[in-house]
Amino acid sequence: MKETWDFDQCATVLTGEIELLKKISTAQNMVRQAVIMREWADFDEKTEEVNRLGEKFAILEAERLRLFGVLNNNNE
Repeated sequence: MKETWDFDQCATVLTGEIELLKKISTAQNMVRQAVIMREWADFDEKTEEVNRLGEKFAILEAERLRLFGVLNNNNE
């Protein structure tokens, strides 16, 4: 039995990815600015934030791939 493709879930995942990409970009810019300004005090915390956001993005990306796989299977 084929799994039903869930458009709303797909839209939610894509919206979540967009929001995370914005946060990742901001966090990466903070890391870049810290390097340029040689501000090492909170550097580890800033890079950990980028990593944490990246892990969240990876979870959403796996769900997106699963959802698009369902869509692809339903179109065969």
